[in-house]
Amino acid sequence: MEIKNHKLVGDKVTFEATPKISGEYQTGSPDTIIIHYTGGNSLRAAVNTLKNPKIKASAHMVVSREAEVVQMADLNVITWHAGTSSYIFPDHTKQTFNKYSIGIEISNDGYLTKKGSKFYNSFSQEVSADFVFEGTHRNSDRVSLKYWHTYSEVQVKKVYEICEALIKEYPTIKYILGHEEIAPTRKVDPGPAFPLDDLRKQMNVWIPPAKPAAPERKKFPIGTVGTATAVLNFRSGPDTKFETVAETVQKNEKVMLLSEINGWFEVEQDIEGWVSKTYIERDGTDDDKDGVVSANVLNIRSAPNGTKVAKPLSKGQKVEIYDTNGEWLKIVTRAKGWVFGKYITYTK
Repeated sequence: MEIKNHKLVGDKVTFEATPKISGEYQTGSPDTIIIHYTGGNSLRAAVNTLKNPKIKASAHMVVSREAEVVQMADLNVITWHAGTSSYIFPDHTKQTFNKYSIGIEISNDGYLTKKGSKFYNSFSQEVSADFVFEGTHRNSDRVSLKYWHTYSEVQVKKVYEICEALIKEYPTIKYILGHEEIAPTRKVDPGPAFPLDDLRKQMNVWIPPAKPAAPERKKFPIGTVGTATAVLNFRSGPDTKFETVAETVQKNEKVMLLSEINGWFEVEQDIEGWVSKTYIERDGTDDDKDGVVSANVLNIRSAPNGTKVAKPLSKGQKVEIYDTNGEWLKIVTRAKGWVFGKYITYTK
């Protein structure tokens, strides 16, 4: 594997350009490689998504389970793979990683759900138990997901080869990070099934210091309901530094209590609103009103063409559909988040 004129050259490498780029890097960049998973195991579906101008996401390349590589942008230009992102290094903080990083997408279903003895991806497709990894996420203080789609041996080897070629060609590269590290409140890729720490070690790049022990999480009994005594921000993590993820919890509103960390309560909140039916696929698992989000992100609005009422839904998220209006669907979904426990009352 080598790089010539900002393109990968090697076995099973092809090029299909994405239209979604933002010019060349400034001097001193790229300095980081960001590792992602696609959230699906189809190379063609991932490439088509990253080429689709309606979907505001792109990356430099996609690596299939069979170690095929589709490069989608020259390696000296910016793609849209990192989104809202930041990372606190020991000596500085970096934000908006698109401007500084090369994005590698790896075909992988990501987190899996176990039902009985079977495992399913976010599209309710069964995944063989032979391809299931059971492990704890590095962001375990916020992520309780347990089962993950494995990466194939040849796929991981190919990613190592690509990173080696990138570092050789671009000596400005000093860091390899996972999407889960630069956007920990909203992303979990590449997940614990990918050997991210070993990759950093093998590439002889900077290795993050060990994280301090996570604070103890105390779980509430199933079915514990709390009532807000004030208007509360609904955040992605147990601290005011985390972004809000939905509408505020109103005074006297009831929420389901899940767990507690340092005086913050993890809760579930019902969110309802209107979404475009173009980006909802009917899954039929329970009845004909169930749907799954097919877009990478999907805004929830107060009315058809109305204002946004919450953070966007994510691809694969399930919703219940209970009304229609032309090209719009009224849906309800449930969001997890954190509120300050001082203003929640409940029966102990």
